[in-house]
Amino acid sequence: MKKPKYIKNIEKTEGIFSIMNFHKFRTEMYKMFEEKKTPKVFEKSFIHIDGSFEWVELIYKTQQNFYLHMVNESEDETIWSLTIYYKPENLNELVIFIRQVLKQLRDDTINNGRTKAEN
Repeated sequence: MKKPKYIKNIEKTEGIFSIMNFHKFRTEMYKMFEEKKTPKVFEKSFIHIDGSFEWVELIYKTQQNFYLHMVNESEDETIWSLTIYYKPENLNELVIFIRQVLKQLRDDTINNGRTKAEN
């Protein structure tokens, strides 16, 4: 995956980032970052003739100073890829962050399944 210009510009002052890739995840992760109000520092989108927006790329900056670069891989925004840019000295924090995200996604999936089954 090509490194976004936004990240290249940050690297000019902060130094080179390490990269961790996640491929093909569902919309839930994107929605989770939105719900947690993770600051969005870059977005690329286009507008359809009917006035609806489609996100192509998003970059979020976490409290731990990780940059989450998300790329839409489907026409209906249901499949995304994720690249996390981080400093090698923050690898332990990154592992904790990823475990928390994955746990939240599992919990949300279980809770949503229960809610749908109960209705």
